[in-house]
Amino acid sequence: MIDTVVTLATNYGHERKENNIGTISVSEARDALRLHKGNVWTAVTECVEQRQKKVMLSNHQISAFMGGGGPFLPTDYNLRFYI
Repeated sequence: MIDTVVTLATNYGHERKENNIGTISVSEARDALRLHKGNVWTAVTECVEQRQKKVMLSNHQISAFMGGGGPFLPTDYNLRFYI
């Protein structure tokens, strides 16, 4: 079931004009399935919505860090920030 949620949520992002989802992790899928008591479609929706929120927040933080330039896509997050 976890692999199904990962695949469906990730494919949803790939099918969109602008992929603001990226690849859903196994832990994200597992957490969503636990939250929704095994309901696959609700878990997929949860993963997509949570990832969109994360990307939106990251866009805001990266844009502020880089002086305003964005929007950035998940594929742009290959940058590594070490603190």
